[in-house]
Amino acid sequence: LTTPVDMAAGRARRLGGLVLLSATRSSLSSLGELRLELLETNGGGWSGTSPIEMLDASGRRFACTAKEAKKQAGAARKGGETVGELLARLEGACARLNDGWWTYEWCHRGEVRQYHQEHLNAAREPDWSLGAYSGSVGSAESEPASALSGAIDLFDEGGQRCDETQSGRSTRVSFGCCEDGRKRKPRQASITSVDEIELCRYSITVCAPTLCAAQSANATAARLLRTLEGGCIPRNDGWWSFEFCYKK
Repeated sequence: LTTPVDMAAGRARRLGGLVLLSATRSSLSSLGELRLELLETNGGGWSGTSPIEMLDASGRRFACTAKEAKKQAGAARKGGETVGELLARLEGACARLNDGWWTYEWCHRGEVRQYHQEHLNAAREPDWSLGAYSGSVGSAESEPASALSGAIDLFDEGGQRCDETQSGRSTRVSFGCCEDGRKRKPRQASITSVDEIELCRYSITVCAPTLCAAQSANATAARLLRTLEGGCIPRNDGWWSFEFCYKK
């Protein structure tokens, strides 16, 4: 992906020529650290139709056109992950949330439980089922990963009997992306909230870093460049040194 940098947005200490920002191909498949280099063309603007020399992740040069970049981006979107593929990453996952006197436990497409435990080795008393998995509603598993927030798992079989409603307790589980900002190995899935939306009916939200990757794969140029705001990129070229500052 190549983007002509608007001089109103960035500043380069260089007279003449067009400064371009180069993002390596590897940075487009994962939002990792961008590898950037200042490149120069001989005057004028760039229409996007004529090839321009760029660098790949290993430093090798290749020709790139805007038409080619748009075509590759379209192909990436068509071949992206689905909601079902994202949720399959949670197979075997369980998470707990302590909320005052109660602890809530969710196991992906298994069961949701509510219990009280005085200490780690103590027996759970009481220990109630809030429903076993029975199916899903909302976003279909064949939909693209961007529809993940609309996917809901239903846990409404075999729940602890509720005296007030004369029926079993049940739970709806929704999913989202959560990232670990502590720059270490990502944590597993976690419960972020539990709400009793109606008497003996519960709503749980689960998030996991593994649900974020596919959403990052189709990153736009604007999202990739956002991490550069306020930063500068130097380049030494013989007697001269050049510096580009993005939105600074």
